[in-house]
Amino acid sequence: QLVGYTYEGDSQIAIGGVIGYNFAADPLLLGIELQGNYYVENDNLVGAADILALGKIGFVATDSFALYATGGVGYVWEDSDDYGQYALGVGAEFLVTDDMSVRGDILGIGFDDGDDDAFDAARATVGVLWHF
Repeated sequence: QLVGYTYEGDSQIAIGGVIGYNFAADPLLLGIELQGNYYVENDNLVGAADILALGKIGFVATDSFALYATGGVGYVWEDSDDYGQYALGVGAEFLVTDDMSVRGDILGIGFDDGDDDAFDAARATVGVLWHF
């Protein structure tokens, strides 16, 4: 998956992967997934890696299109600091073939860093998923 990330006005690109399981009982969609990303260092932000465990709930709009809400918790590793994180967001997935789908989601990211902000960052993800 390709990730665009914004934190305190600075943007960063990441590359990652996702593994998970969806259960669809028309029209309800339930799922769990584990995402991992590596954020490329740039002039303003250090390189980092994160992992998120997410649950999702949504609905199957057609045989090939689903909308969902997602949320979960995870952890971030940076050069000089490690901390917890949480995420809430929405997404959509389009089934291209029986074995492949394209999806995108937007997450608000909060860090367990002691400040009062509900969300510290935003992340937009676009990816191609293979179904086994």
